[in-house]
Amino acid sequence: MKNAAENLSRGNFGARTGYAGRADELGSLAGIFDNMAETVEKEITVRKKAEEALQKTERRFRETLENIKLVSVLLDLNGCVTFCSDFLLQLTGYSHDEVVGMDWFSTFVPEVRHHQYRRRHHRAQADGK
Repeated sequence: MKNAAENLSRGNFGARTGYAGRADELGSLAGIFDNMAETVEKEITVRKKAEEALQKTERRFRETLENIKLVSVLLDLNGCVTFCSDFLLQLTGYSHDEVVGMDWFSTFVPEVRHHQYRRRHHRAQADGK
């Protein structure tokens, strides 16, 4: 049982005691340990699959935004660019490193609309949209 616990602590989530079939107290404890290890193994597998699916979805989303002939940007709470499409770079002549971190409203929105669009952005952020 000690070896199984050590293996589990090192990340070997397939570790089992081998004593679960015994009819004594050690067998009972080993069965509980093995069930716990199995639950942990299943939860980690589910989490890894979910993380892989999320990464795949994010990768497809990013590839779509990077390849479509559409200006697309992601802004942080302050309106600074955190992502921009390659199409925006083609249109403006800026490099990726130049655009990321720029204030979107001050740089790309006509001055007469800065405050209006910035307010909309803040309102959308507050509403969770």
